[in-house]
Amino acid sequence: MSLRSVGVLARQRRGVTVGSEAAPTLSEAAGAPLEGATPSGDRSVSSLEAAIPTEVIALYSAIIAGCQAVLGENPNDTFLTFRVVIYAVALACTVFVAIRNVTPATGGWTKAARSPEVLTATMAFAAWGLIFPGSFLFVRLSGPVLSIIVITITAAATFLLAVVFAPRLRSQEQNETRASPPLTQVPPGK
Repeated sequence: MSLRSVGVLARQRRGVTVGSEAAPTLSEAAGAPLEGATPSGDRSVSSLEAAIPTEVIALYSAIIAGCQAVLGENPNDTFLTFRVVIYAVALACTVFVAIRNVTPATGGWTKAARSPEVLTATMAFAAWGLIFPGSFLFVRLSGPVLSIIVITITAAATFLLAVVFAPRLRSQEQNETRASPPLTQVPPGK
């Protein structure tokens, strides 16, 4: 899917309407039926897929592939600092765009930053950026240490996405509007 679908997912999970229209479903936003959706409407896989930041992943992958191509010409130029900066910028862009897209559904930047949609997008890119062949980990590490770290990051990210974030993405949330206590001149408890 894309970072745009993160906002659609957030509005759909919270039942938020845009103007006078209900939030589009993920399948309407994607323009095609959701794959993996069961007849009962279970969209667990689709919800998780909707939160994957494919645009940033594609951009990052293309830049790192370019670094690898240049590395083939001159093995001494690893561009380690450039790779780290690109990873950090791509991660920051993922967080910023995801928060911006989820904010209308959550009612504020702080709530959006803690939403499962933003956390899932961030976790997905953070893990991908680290384990992608050619990332700065592949420049700094080698042999069994690299293999163990890549396997550990992959396993931990997969576990967190499947066990922690996917159930939260499936659940319906209501927008909370907390009633503030009435203003009085007497402090509470007296």
